[in-house]
Amino acid sequence: MSESSISDAIISSRLFRAVYVSVAIAGSGASGAVSTTHADGAVNFIKVNTTGSTHFTTTGFAQTGTSSTIKLAASDSQPDDFYNGMRITITSGTASGQTGYVGTYTASTKTATMFKEDGSAGFDVFGPTSVAVSPNATSNYEIEPRVTITGGGSPTRNAIARVVIENQIIKKLVLSVIEQLP
Repeated sequence: MSESSISDAIISSRLFRAVYVSVAIAGSGASGAVSTTHADGAVNFIKVNTTGSTHFTTTGFAQTGTSSTIKLAASDSQPDDFYNGMRITITSGTASGQTGYVGTYTASTKTATMFKEDGSAGFDVFGPTSVAVSPNATSNYEIEPRVTITGGGSPTRNAIARVVIENQIIKKLVLSVIEQLP
C-alpha cells in the first residue's frame, strides 16, 4: 500500500465549513506536512503529503493529576519542555476520553500543564464522560504530535484531530467530532 493511501483522511463536508483552512502538526520531532481540498465551501479531504520520520510518541500510566495537570509515569526521562505543544489523550482508566495539549512540562516533577483547544486550562472531553475528571494511577495516556485545524467561515464545528504514529511515521489522521452540523 502506498504511503499516501495509508495516511489520507476523508472528512465529511458536513463537519467543517471553510474556504480557507490550515492544518498544522506540532510537537517534538514533528516533521509531517498535509494539504486540504475543498468542495461546496467545506473541507472535504485532508491529505498527508509527508509522513515524516522523526515523530515522537509514547504511552504510560499517570501517577496523579488535577483538572489541568497530569503527572506522567515515574519512568519518563524526557527533559523540561520536551512535550510542550504535544497532545496527551487519556485512552483508558479514570479520565478516559479526555485530551489536551501540553503548555509546559517540568521534568523534575513529571508534571504537564494541560490546555483545551480553546486555550483555556484543562482537558477537552470527547469520551464516555461529559465532565473532565482528574487523572490517577489507572489513567493510561498517549502522547503524540498535536494536529490543529484552523481557519474557515461560519458555521464552525468543533472536532479533535489526532495522528496515529507507527515507527515515528504518520500512519493516519483521525478526527473525533464533538458537534456536527444539523
